[in-house]
Amino acid sequence: MKNQVCQAMGPDGEKYNCRNHDLSDFDTFRGGWRRVYICGPQGNGAERETEAALMCCRFAVSHQCVPVAPQLYYFRFLNDFDYRERRLEMKFRLKDLKCCDEVWVFGERISEGMEKELTFAARKGKHIRWFTNTEINEVMINREEDEDE
Repeated sequence: MKNQVCQAMGPDGEKYNCRNHDLSDFDTFRGGWRRVYICGPQGNGAERETEAALMCCRFAVSHQCVPVAPQLYYFRFLNDFDYRERRLEMKFRLKDLKCCDEVWVFGERISEGMEKELTFAARKGKHIRWFTNTEINEVMINREEDEDE
């Protein structure tokens, strides 16, 4: 797709021409990179859980996978203490999961939300892989050592 012109409607009702940029550099994602759903405890902005989710994402990228980690962003605009918004968040998460090739589970503890995600993934026939925190730490430390050499 090279420099095709399309029209978009602006907020003021005006039509705008926009150019689609050359995306040929991103073709590698079509061939080999799988999209993986990062299944881990809800972040809620807690620094430790957010760091863990980010490390899981780095782990996925180091294995040539595109990480999908909704626990890093839904808490920013949905209230986890509001029952309706919590249900809405789970719907969003399951839509995200549905678009992924695999589900990667991190950690030893399975939360209520993770259980729902795993049940949904199993029903949809998604491949589920389990990783312990020790495995992630070892892989990440080895990768950092390789990069330093």
